[in-house]
Amino acid sequence: MCSLETMSYALQADERFTGLGIGSALSKLGPLLAVAVVWAGLSASPQLLLVGLAGGLAAGLAATVRAMPPATGNEALPSLTAAWSIVSYGRSLPVAIAAGVMSAWMHVWFVKAYGGAAEAGVYAWAASLYALASAALMPMSAVIAPHLMDLVLANERDRARQRTALFTAVTVLAAIAAPA
Repeated sequence: MCSLETMSYALQADERFTGLGIGSALSKLGPLLAVAVVWAGLSASPQLLLVGLAGGLAAGLAATVRAMPPATGNEALPSLTAAWSIVSYGRSLPVAIAAGVMSAWMHVWFVKAYGGAAEAGVYAWAASLYALASAALMPMSAVIAPHLMDLVLANERDRARQRTALFTAVTVLAAIAAPA
């Protein structure tokens, strides 16, 4: 998951937002498909849910990798000082990853502790649906709103109206799909 998010940030730094939404959406879709398979009649198992999780993460990672800009081949090798700072920074990544996993799953663990595995499963499924809708709306609010301001400041009113209509349409569709 961290690699998927790291690549999404790299895309954003290069002003390419193509992998941000689809990679996040696909990573959430895998577990939802596993739940749908169970709902369709296949017996539930932790292995099936794990395969759904791994498949979603792999699909999201692949979509994000495909959106990465191609290497130009002329990047300079980092100096020893730069390489050492990267390695020393990387030592804290396991702690950061553990904190991320805990913050992402803590609410599900609490539901399991107080309600049981079935309740935690339903809650996790609902949280995944919420995260899927957020994966569509958050990038739009983070990217389109500043972009609209740039269009207004550049006096490109027609493009600003077109972007506003697109943002409104996606928001309305997400609001309609969310209760379903």
